[in-house]
Amino acid sequence: MSTHRVWTLMLLALCTLTACTAGPPRTEMGTSSASPVHVTGSMIAVPPEPNPALQVVTPDDITHTGRTDLGAALRQLVPSLQ
Repeated sequence: MSTHRVWTLMLLALCTLTACTAGPPRTEMGTSSASPVHVTGSMIAVPPEPNPALQVVTPDDITHTGRTDLGAALRQLVPSLQ
């Protein structure tokens, strides 16, 4: 193994060992060093408005057409495909 690789592995092991031994700061009993958190907004995505041109065709819809050809069943269910 090259010396560069050995030093890299040793540095990685040292960083890992240091990260494992580090912990949160110690405080006296009953006190907390954390400050309060105030939520001021939301990152929840708003669902988009439904598209009126969108038509959903389920497998049950296709089965109920009685067609054995998928293309024919879709043309029957969605007239704009013609």
